[in-house]
Amino acid sequence: MKTQILAALRSCDGFISGQELCSSLQISRTAVWKHIRALQEEGYEIEAVPKRGYRLIGVPDTIAAQEVQSRLQTRWIARPVRYFAEIPSTNQYAKQIAEED
Repeated sequence: MKTQILAALRSCDGFISGQELCSSLQISRTAVWKHIRALQEEGYEIEAVPKRGYRLIGVPDTIAAQEVQSRLQTRWIARPVRYFAEIPSTNQYAKQIAEED
C-alpha cells in the first residue's frame, strides 16, 4: 500500500487529499494516515495540511523496494521487484533465480 501512496503523491502537482487517497485505494482514512506515518518513519518528508491533504516534499537518500516500485510504469517488465538491504553478489542471485524460473 505504501507503494501506491508514494505513486499517488508523486503523480499530483501539489497536495492530494486524504479522501482522494481513500477512494482510489479503497482503504480508510486511518489506514492512509498509518501508511503516511510509516513512510515518514522511513525518511520520506510528507507534509500534511488540514483541508488540503498530503504532499511529498522529500525522499530518503536510500533505495527501498517501494521507492523503485512507485516509479515503475510497466505492467510486467522489472516485476516483481526483489530488494535486499545487502546481498553478497547480485550476479550470483540473478543466475540463481534464472535457473529456478
